[in-house]
Amino acid sequence: MFLPLIGWLTFPVLFEVVNRVADWFNWNDLLRLALFHTTFHLLGVILFLPFYQTFARRLLKWIPSRSEKLTRLLDKNMSQLPTVALEAARRSLLEIERYLGNETELLVREGRLREDELTLVDKTLSDVRVFLSTIRLEDEGKQNDYGQHLSLLHTIDHLERWLYVLREVEPVHALRDTDFLAARELILHELDLVNQLNHHTPPEDSKLWKQASKQLAEYRKAHRSELLEETAANQLEMDQTIQKVQVLLWLDRIGYHIWRATRHLIKPTVPSERFDVNRED
Repeated sequence: MFLPLIGWLTFPVLFEVVNRVADWFNWNDLLRLALFHTTFHLLGVILFLPFYQTFARRLLKWIPSRSEKLTRLLDKNMSQLPTVALEAARRSLLEIERYLGNETELLVREGRLREDELTLVDKTLSDVRVFLSTIRLEDEGKQNDYGQHLSLLHTIDHLERWLYVLREVEPVHALRDTDFLAARELILHELDLVNQLNHHTPPEDSKLWKQASKQLAEYRKAHRSELLEETAANQLEMDQTIQKVQVLLWLDRIGYHIWRATRHLIKPTVPSERFDVNRED
C-alpha cells in the first residue's frame, strides 16, 4: 500500500523527469518504461529506509518466532500467582511435547532427524525451566502447587532425556532393520496418543502410555534374549548383535521417556506419593 501511494503522489513529477532523461538519451518506449519502473522502486526504498528498524520491530511482534509460539503462555508477571503460573507452564510443556512427538514420528517413520527443530525444543524447555524458577510457592495451603511444580520438573527432565536419546543413533541406519517393526509400532502408538493430548486429558489416561511402554520393555527383554541366543549359536556375528541390541534399547528408551513425561504432565504428583512415583523413574 505504501509504494502505490508514493507512485500516485509523485507520478506527475516522476513521469516528467523520466521523459526528460529518456529524451536526452533518445530512448524508445520500452526503455522509458523500464526507467520509470526502476526509478519508482528506488524512490520507495529511499523513502522507506529511515523507518525500516521500526517496521522490523513491529513485524516481529506481528509474527512471533516458533519458540515464542510454544511458550506464548508464559508471563513473568504470573510469578505472584503460583497456581496460574504452574498451569501456564504445564500447557506450554504440553505443546512442546506434541512438537517433539511430531519430530519423533518423522524420525521413526522416515528416518529424518531435523536438528534445527530439536534445537528449538531444547531452547523452549530451557525457557520453561527458567520460568519455573521464578515461581515462589506459599508455605501454607499450597501442597497441590508443590506437587504440580515437582511433576513439571520431572516432565522437563524426561523431555530432555527423550531429546538426548533421539540424537544417539544414526536414524537411517538404525531404522532400516525390519526386525523391530513391532517395537516401532508401539512407539508410533504412543506418539499418536501424544498428538491427541490437550489440557483436558484426564489423569487416568496416563495408563495408556504406561501399557504401551511396558509392552515395549517386554518386547525388548524377549528379543534381546533371542539375539544373544542366535549369536551363541553362531547364527549372528557379534558386531551385528551389538548393533541390533543398541537399536532395540534405543527404541525402548524413547518409549519409556514418552510415557514418563506424559504421566507427570497430566497426572501431577501429590506429596504423599512423591517417593513412590520417583521410584518408577
